[in-house]
Amino acid sequence: VCDHHDLGALGSAINVRALERQLEILQEMGCNAIRTSHNPPAPELLDLADKMGFVVMDETFDCWVQQKRRGDYHLLFPEWHEKDARALIRRDRNHPSVILWSIGNEINEQGDRNPERQRAGHDIGRELAAIVHSEDPTRPVTAACNNQQAGYNGFQHIVGVFGYNYKPFEYGRFRATNASIAVFGSETASCISSRGEYLDRKSVV
Repeated sequence: VCDHHDLGALGSAINVRALERQLEILQEMGCNAIRTSHNPPAPELLDLADKMGFVVMDETFDCWVQQKRRGDYHLLFPEWHEKDARALIRRDRNHPSVILWSIGNEINEQGDRNPERQRAGHDIGRELAAIVHSEDPTRPVTAACNNQQAGYNGFQHIVGVFGYNYKPFEYGRFRATNASIAVFGSETASCISSRGEYLDRKSVV
């Protein structure tokens, strides 16, 4: 599951027992893996994951240089991305539950069609991957990509494990083109669907 940093009506302030209860419910439905979305998780989440037997994809950024929203992290990225990435990895690397480091969620640079911006974005991805590996050479780097072209424009070679968001129909083609790169569904359903019932937004009355 992609576990956003909130506890429903309780908000984003951490209540350890409420978080533990949330994880217990996820375990009851068969979940054993968590993707933190889309920023560093609360340390309490990783403590509980270690204790309860979850594996975790630990995610850093929701954007890089190109903004998604006015006032988002793109304003801080140039000065703070290295410090923040290193701080996250140093804080979390001793958690046995962490199996993947994600360098970004649906970042705009993944599939930019402008060659110059694409090169710049790929350079940022390589820099982030190098930062991760310098702090923790034991775990692979990934990214959650929602742009189909990210699997074929060179971005796929920046990460050790490639994550596609909402592209289950693309796995076969990706594997045929990138046989040596592991691929997984980093996000495949959302609040408009529930387990076993996957509806397109347009079909919801």
